[in-house]
Amino acid sequence: MLSGAYYKKVGSYQFDAEGKRLYAWETTCQLERDGVTPKGEFKTTATVYSFNGQKFIIDKVTTKEKTTDEIPYLGMLYVEPEYQVRFVENELDLLFLPYDNARVQRKIMPNTLVQVNDLVKVEDECWLYVTVPVYDTPMNMKGWIKESDTVPFTKDKERKVQSDVTIKAGTLIYEVRDFADISEDLAQELLSDTRGRLIEKREGYAKISAPGGREFWLEEEYIIFPRAQQ
Repeated sequence: MLSGAYYKKVGSYQFDAEGKRLYAWETTCQLERDGVTPKGEFKTTATVYSFNGQKFIIDKVTTKEKTTDEIPYLGMLYVEPEYQVRFVENELDLLFLPYDNARVQRKIMPNTLVQVNDLVKVEDECWLYVTVPVYDTPMNMKGWIKESDTVPFTKDKERKVQSDVTIKAGTLIYEVRDFADISEDLAQELLSDTRGRLIEKREGYAKISAPGGREFWLEEEYIIFPRAQQ
């Protein structure tokens, strides 16, 4: 068998229930004669499908109303990232595709630490496929952001993180909404380790928003912040 006669294809997809679109991408790589070793560069194409009430069809681009979230094909060159996390300092849109003005899945809140799954180059611009912390239904928690809209997570950023922080089991908490009500509430021990978003600090206390719509206060010193790699 001649070298290059084999190809390997892998892909994934994401469904936008609100917009009734399916975003799919497929990566193809030419293989050596052993059928395992990659040969040359990886090539990725992305396709947008719309639901017509019965089935998904390729979303065609019109010349009069051309929007980037309707572009059916997109080349992505995968690059091995040199980091596992990045820090998002300002509010940012999490997109369905690595393209300006693609459909927005959700907002990434300021001072959020995101997990990096993939790094791609699209027209010489680097994009990250990331997982973001969510505290409600675990939908639309993965998507694309520009690398340039993030910064490295370094030691000086550790105590700036708002999502995720961790509270250990046994920590005394006050399950009240307002800081003024702490004095009227009886502290109780947290039953299990809990992750959440730090949303407010006041007079040595901090307010945490946790999964399931739970909110509580605790003494600020008991917050565990993520640690940057040395």
